Amino acid sequence: MKKEFQIMNIKGVDDTRYGSIVLVEANPVETNSLGMRFVTQHICSSTESFFFPDDDDIIQPLVSIARGGGLWTPNMADFSAENIHNADSNRIIKVYRHKSFWSDDYDMSLNSGARPELIANKHYKANQLKEQYYRNGWYESMSLYDYVFSLAVGDDVEDFFSWLFDDPSLAGFSLASLSLAQTESFDDFMDLFDEEEF
Repeated sequence: MKKEFQIMNIKGVDDTRYGSIVLVEANPVETNSLGMRFVTQHICSSTESFFFPDDDDIIQPLVSIARGGGLWTPNMADFSAENIHNADSNRIIKVYRHKSFWSDDYDMSLNSGARPELIANKHYKANQLKEQYYRNGWYESMSLYDYVFSLAVGDDVEDFFSWLFDDPSLAGFSLASLSLAQTESFDDFMDLFDEEEF
């Protein structure tokens, strides 16, 4: 079974073996006693540490996932587990070092071939839009799908994508300005409004 994470932090660190590298700290998706999935929203004892080379081609896809607050599904076969001394906590911790440090033979998507989910809490956001649609009487003149799409492409709604992706840097962006990954995530989000229930 693939393990899912939410990326909490991405930062540069110094490594005794490779010099300047990038540390990705991510919390696993867990299941509580009621069978509900959740992610702890702060660095904690279950936080996992992943080491990557300081390479924009590798790091930028992870930054996009982190900014969107979505889930990351790393291909764990592309990591080597090792124990290192953490100077901050003065204890030995397990880290996962990506094989791109020593090989070109790895999953370039860094996401187990799965499309990254860039929209956090997308069902909650869909329900917010559905409530707004009915509360303001838009059901009398257009479908729910058309209403949500009009919010995304309308000239009078500049902050739709910054709200949807929880990314203030997207304020004023049009649909045509989104990255391919963001456009695919938006298309998946719109598919929710073709369904009777979500």
